[in-house]
Amino acid sequence: MAKTLYRLFGHPNPVDFAPKMEKQGLRCRRLVLVPCPFQGHINPMLQLGTILHSKGFSITVAHTQFSYLNTHNHPDFVFQPLLSDDSSSSLELSDYDDFADFLSNLNSSYRASLRELLTRIVEEEQEQIERSPCVVYDALMYSVEAIAHSLKLPSIILRTSSMISWLAYFACPRLLEEGCIPPQGSESMELVPSFHPLRFKDLPVYEFKNQDSLIWLIATLRNTGTSSAIIWNSMDFLEQSSLAQFKQQCQVPNFSIGPMQKMAPTSSCSLWEEDHSCITWLDKQTENSVIYVSFGSIATMDEKELAEIAWGLANSKQPFLWVLRPGSVNGSNSADDSLSDDFKETVEERSCIVNWAPQEQVLAHRAVGGFFTHCGWNSTIESISEGVPMICRPIFDDQRICSRYISHVWRVGIEFENGLERGEIEKAIKMLMVAKEGDEMRQRASNLKLNSEIYDSSSLSSERNDSFDFLVFLSNLNLNHKASLQELLTRIVEEQEKEQHEGLPCVIYDALMYSVEEVAHSLKLSSIILHSSCASSVLSYFAYAQLREEGRIPSQGSKSMELVPGLHPFRFKDLPVFDFKNEGTLLPLIATLRNKGTSSSAIIWNSMDCLEQSPLAEFQQQFQVPNFSIGPMQKIAPASSSSLWEEDHSCIIWLDKQTENSVLYVSFGSIVIMDEKEVMEIAWGLANSKHPFLWVLRSGSVHGSDSADLLSDDFKETVGERGCIVKWAPQEQVLAHRAVGGFLSHCGWNSTIESISEGVPMICRPIFGDQRINSRYISHVWRVGIELKNGLEREEIEKAIKMLMVEKQGEEMKQRAANLKLKTQLCIQKNGSSYNSLNELVELLEYVKMDQIKALLDNGVLTVTLPKKEAEKPDVNAIQIFVDLLAFGRIRRLPLVDLLAFDRIRIFVDLVLPSLFSHPNPLPIAPKMEKQGLRCRRLVLVPCPLQGHINPMLQLATILHSKGFSITVAHTQFTSLNTHNNHPDFVFQPLLSNDSSSSLELSDYDDFADFLSNLNSSYRASLQELLAWIVEEEQKQQEGFPCVIYDAIMYSVEAIAHSLKLPSIILRTSSANSWLAYFACPRLLEEGCVPPQGSESMELVVPGFYPLRFKDLPVYEFKNQDSLIQLIATLQNTGTSSAIIWNSMNFLEQSSLAQFQQQCQVPNFSVGPMQKMAPTSSCSLWEEDDSCITWLDKQTENSAIYVSFGSIATMDEKELAEIAWGLANSKQPFLWVLRPGSVNGSNSADDLLSDDFKETVRERGCIVKWAPQEQVLGHHAVGGFLSHCGWNSTIESISEGVPMLCRPIIGDQRICSRYISHVWRVGIELENGLEREEIEKAIKRLMVEKQGEEMRERAVNLKMKAQLCIQEGGSTYNSLNNLVELLMSV
Repeated sequence: MAKTLYRLFGHPNPVDFAPKMEKQGLRCRRLVLVPCPFQGHINPMLQLGTILHSKGFSITVAHTQFSYLNTHNHPDFVFQPLLSDDSSSSLELSDYDDFADFLSNLNSSYRASLRELLTRIVEEEQEQIERSPCVVYDALMYSVEAIAHSLKLPSIILRTSSMISWLAYFACPRLLEEGCIPPQGSESMELVPSFHPLRFKDLPVYEFKNQDSLIWLIATLRNTGTSSAIIWNSMDFLEQSSLAQFKQQCQVPNFSIGPMQKMAPTSSCSLWEEDHSCITWLDKQTENSVIYVSFGSIATMDEKELAEIAWGLANSKQPFLWVLRPGSVNGSNSADDSLSDDFKETVEERSCIVNWAPQEQVLAHRAVGGFFTHCGWNSTIESISEGVPMICRPIFDDQRICSRYISHVWRVGIEFENGLERGEIEKAIKMLMVAKEGDEMRQRASNLKLNSEIYDSSSLSSERNDSFDFLVFLSNLNLNHKASLQELLTRIVEEQEKEQHEGLPCVIYDALMYSVEEVAHSLKLSSIILHSSCASSVLSYFAYAQLREEGRIPSQGSKSMELVPGLHPFRFKDLPVFDFKNEGTLLPLIATLRNKGTSSSAIIWNSMDCLEQSPLAEFQQQFQVPNFSIGPMQKIAPASSSSLWEEDHSCIIWLDKQTENSVLYVSFGSIVIMDEKEVMEIAWGLANSKHPFLWVLRSGSVHGSDSADLLSDDFKETVGERGCIVKWAPQEQVLAHRAVGGFLSHCGWNSTIESISEGVPMICRPIFGDQRINSRYISHVWRVGIELKNGLEREEIEKAIKMLMVEKQGEEMKQRAANLKLKTQLCIQKNGSSYNSLNELVELLEYVKMDQIKALLDNGVLTVTLPKKEAEKPDVNAIQIFVDLLAFGRIRRLPLVDLLAFDRIRIFVDLVLPSLFSHPNPLPIAPKMEKQGLRCRRLVLVPCPLQGHINPMLQLATILHSKGFSITVAHTQFTSLNTHNNHPDFVFQPLLSNDSSSSLELSDYDDFADFLSNLNSSYRASLQELLAWIVEEEQKQQEGFPCVIYDAIMYSVEAIAHSLKLPSIILRTSSANSWLAYFACPRLLEEGCVPPQGSESMELVVPGFYPLRFKDLPVYEFKNQDSLIQLIATLQNTGTSSAIIWNSMNFLEQSSLAQFQQQCQVPNFSVGPMQKMAPTSSCSLWEEDDSCITWLDKQTENSAIYVSFGSIATMDEKELAEIAWGLANSKQPFLWVLRPGSVNGSNSADDLLSDDFKETVRERGCIVKWAPQEQVLGHHAVGGFLSHCGWNSTIESISEGVPMLCRPIIGDQRICSRYISHVWRVGIELENGLEREEIEKAIKRLMVEKQGEEMRERAVNLKMKAQLCIQEGGSTYNSLNNLVELLMSV
């Protein structure tokens, strides 16, 4: 709008609202303003002059002699009085019986004087080589147009009444001609057709004694002549329908630029002296308690009416401020003298009576809760702008029309129907100021106030984003910039053609800039939509149209708390549609936005699949164009601020001094405005919470005040250094700071996604638009925030802060917020959903002509462009691009294609089509050497022949093979590996035992140390021979020496490798915590710290090893402590090995891994979880029964408990029965692995289960001999794992986010169990062995109760962290790369 006005007035550079001429102290074109000499007309004219002067224009005011203007209030204006042609003719309105006669005389009296003045101004401007002036005149000064036209000056009309009033006026001649106007007093209460809610009595026809003069006057006012435009002191949202009619009817532009008084500096335009003592009186009154009474600058009353008003005010018991203008009571110069002493004694200090008041200041005062008014348009728009509801006592002219709109359309006032009677006045005041009906009016008035703030001093138009009616803003924004965008895009296309760039540009536009698509389409450019709101909120808009059509939208406030069908958890009150006042324009806007979604080439979302999987999937289903969710964008984009405000970085220094998670960050965004009361409630809520806080109080965020100045000394003294208040903060940096533990937010989508990305839980105070929807997701779906239910009240704020920052509920929210943070990090990591989506978007933009894809998606056939010369062979990269696009789901299968054209790349169909169905889909994880078909160094892996040791060794082999290494596995004879199917690229070499008579079954040994000793000695010679042969073979092929990776328990390997001068690396397959505990045992034994077996002291915690108890150490499993000490010393000695590899993750065992790195002289590499990086090929020694997966597919999410005690553990029949009935009695579905030989004395454990048990569980149980454990734990149905807590099972369960029931048996299992239950807190430890009641109770606690839900959330958190480890830049990813470099160098 501002740009349009500059163009209208001839400003050369309409881009900047503060143009260069103003910044440089220059003045451009002169504007001559001609007001009508009434207070209600002078006000808006001088306000308009003030606004335009601030935009760089020079202002001259041509005023009549009887307008006694206070020129000192406008020192930069030039005031020129006009002289009357006939000094004998009266220009007092009261001297005329007919208003038309008064206007006729007014216009004719000053015609000559105005012509003379304008002629002189033109001559002066020409002498200074300035442009001709432009005349802006009040519509009632209609003679000005002809004068300006005769001097060839442009002119613009200012209409100071409401648009609806003018429309009603212009309808009067037609109504009179058609005989529709009833006689006065007869049927004047009937509604005027097409002018609801106006009645005939509201029309001005009855005020004119001569209807002919009325018809003439209306015809004169309707004729705009040669004027260039019409200006209205109104707002689009307030009179949208009327404005649309005027724009349609008029041949010139119409500009609604109200409320002018909010944009003009507060300099009085009053013809009377304002009494400011009333403001001092108001300061003493309580909020919203005072009724303000004023009937304008013209209206008069008799003494009876004065008395009725007076006693109505007195009897209401409400404080009041009453303007009694001199001459406002017929026959009296001082109305105050007409008030009785009895009245004055009754009201005393409760009243304040003045001759004239600074009305704008009064209405903006916190104490004023109502306005008893004549409903002049200025008073109406000023009251609406301040959110003050009204009592309407219209007197004449357009006041009755305004009154009807106030009471029946905007519903922010009460209309007097029966004249001025004290009883009715008293009743109306009480209704407005005390009753519930008044509260509702006040709420609606507050909404109108917020809407009116779109039109504040920051812009001459409605170009400020506000929530309660965004339609006008969008309409103007799209309309005003459409031509300029068309011009810009045309120029870009022409420039690209000149520079011979191939391909046309693609336009990416915000969804709200919907006119862009039409412009792009007209230039045959591709366009892509960016939605900056969440998908859920956009879906709610689209759903509204259908709900409205079905009649399911309740009236606002009636059933607004009910849930919206199909949009859980939204209530009707959460829908943003209630923020729009005009449904007639809302529904077309929704249709427009929906249509653009189908006509553009793609849709981009600043969101993530993990947050909005269902809404995003619904969009993809509804719109046949690609949808790309590539959020959170702020985490992908470099940290460059795009803030419109200057960020105060001192707050970061303040945050650095605070403790972790202690600070509440408070910010309500860039648009929201509060009143003083709300600021104080927030302030004392923060103060009383006792928590440190960082509060953003943006300049202009509080009505009529510089925000920070409102805070009392008492508040500042209370918070001291505990609070930091800034005007604007670097929000992303703040939310990422370790000190920030919560965010009190308006829940705008940007703030929401930024808070989620940093794992910061929220306190939600949504205000408008999509904020309520975001708030509901935060509090009810993601459950990472608290919703303030009762607005901004200090007690509720204090309570919410304490709940979030201190209490258990807040701790749970922090945990869930941390989970979401990890999920968002995974989204942007390699192969994450946002990472992939962004790559797909780039490929779409880079390689494929958008119009081709659009044609394909619209018609099912891709239009083919044949090249002039066929290429001899296709471009392989082009084929790859096309196939990838097909795989991404961006292109449907083609029914017929001759040739495909992708910009410069041409592909023959006979080679393309086969590749559509046979493409190998190479997603490389190997380094360059593998891509080039080369094999580098050979690795010889020596696993320990136990399932729990073989798994990680072969997983490591698979990972390293993918990195380009050749793999040989040297395995013992009694390890029955499936060598061909699962690892066809590996070379498996069996080792022969030195002593075939010696047993290598673990169960044949009483002491584990003896088993290990025999195992290592038995295969020493065979391994020596194998390694020597491999060295010879490698040297023949001129390859380097192999490197040996051996299980730590196969400790003899190191000496063999060293003897052959081969490098060796140790793989430790247990947790770092377990190894630390093992290595501490000799010292604890030597110091006599280990208590005797069976004593109560075994329950004590081992010093320095919390949470381990002495009973968790392995010392009691060795009958011979000397052999234990010797074994530990052997394992602790790394010899000449070059490094140690761990199947673990830094975040899981950070302290223990750090200790090992500090103690060892060789590098330590934590490269777990290995099973997540190795392809899903089984390393199992048993045949896996995949039927259990089919069974799991039938179970509901998180309902099944998985039971497996590993590959070694055994139990007796009693323990089997206890487990069985514990599972049966829990009523939960279960998958139970009963390994052959797992029950002592029986090969088939299943045969030992009673028929009674089988009958009880039936389909609820699934029992198999062995299961594909990784696949089981990754299944959606599995919600818990009853486990022996071997390290493999532990790390696999953690990697899938499955909480555990812990029944450790031997070795490191007790140590893992303690960490699971007491450190990571993702499991329950069975303390009393296997008893059915304890098992049943533990299963219910894990699977059903709140404690289990909390464990599941922590387990999911660990899962997310594990995924981050293996993504690009993660600790495991980096450690693996370092290991590869080491393997290439040793």
